[in-house]
Amino acid sequence: MNLADAKSLLPEIRETLGLASEEWSESYNVAEGCTELCSKDRLTGRVEPMATILPECGFADQRLILHARTYLAALDALFVEACRVIRSQEPPEATAERERRRKENETDHAQHCGRLCNDRVFRRYLLERHQLTDQSDIERINTRVRHILAVQSRAELNTDPAALARWKNLLADFYAWRKL
Repeated sequence: MNLADAKSLLPEIRETLGLASEEWSESYNVAEGCTELCSKDRLTGRVEPMATILPECGFADQRLILHARTYLAALDALFVEACRVIRSQEPPEATAERERRRKENETDHAQHCGRLCNDRVFRRYLLERHQLTDQSDIERINTRVRHILAVQSRAELNTDPAALARWKNLLADFYAWRKL
């Protein structure tokens, strides 16, 4: 993978890591004779299988699958710390230039909203906190989110500061709900 492709994936990786189940564990399914990757539901505490790892899967591949979430979180923490150290040593002009570039490349909030509408945890949040009635119908989910945000189109999140503020409030409430 080249550096440009890796950089373009970073926001998606971080978003997915933030939305993924926080607790993963390994279990053995005696009936099937195979290892399972499980997650713990934050609300109920129930442990549910997410994936079956076939006996043919090699040891190193199993370790990578079973510890992927932890490995990604560790790599992200190392990356953030490395960036902090590098930035602490750069001159103020470079800091100002980096900030200017960051503002030019700000998040596409409409796209972020669309990705989140496809996330099962966000759908459960909408069900519990915002009276979503059918979390299997993507059009109902999109309609509900547009209604909550008081917009006709998600594109308004990128052009209307008031809509963006409502989106950020919804996100903050969602992230707080996830930590319950």
